Amino acid sequence: MTCTYSPEAYVFGSEENHALLEAETNELLHFGHNFPAPQGGSYWLDDTGNPDLTQNIHTWITCRMAHVYSLGFLHGEPGAAELVDKAIAGLRGPLHDDENGGWYPSIFADGSTHEAGKVCYAHAFVILAATSAKLIGRPDADELLEEALATYDKHFWDDEIGLAVDTWNTEFTELDSYRGINANMHTTE
Repeated sequence: MTCTYSPEAYVFGSEENHALLEAETNELLHFGHNFPAPQGGSYWLDDTGNPDLTQNIHTWITCRMAHVYSLGFLHGEPGAAELVDKAIAGLRGPLHDDENGGWYPSIFADGSTHEAGKVCYAHAFVILAATSAKLIGRPDADELLEEALATYDKHFWDDEIGLAVDTWNTEFTELDSYRGINANMHTTE
């Protein structure tokens, strides 16, 4: 959709600005409707909003979609709650490591295997997804949030330094010494 807006559309708070923001919000929410993978989680979407099956199903994208469609629900987007539930199903299903706890960074699009390691970035997003889903009263959000916070506190928060650590191996037995800002930035988010 190509729209031409007057300069007034870019003046915050103007009537035209409200119309622009409403149109863009609706377009973005409509664009993402095809994200759910059948096994749960979020496909990577191509430029037309269709699943790109050459890309993995990422935990952070799944979490972002849960967050976005929670906001969409608050905005009145039809079907948004069900889309949140599909993202949460991925976080409670194939993206979750039932053996070692926590969440894989990603799984293959067919769900056949997972990316190794555990990253703070993804776990911070699980907290975001769970709080957003809890805000709109979605089933399983309370349990997801409880587990996400417990996992984060146990494995990613370093009380001694007062910052998050970044990356563990899949089993949470070997911590990488790297201390990037990304983990802490998304924890703050």
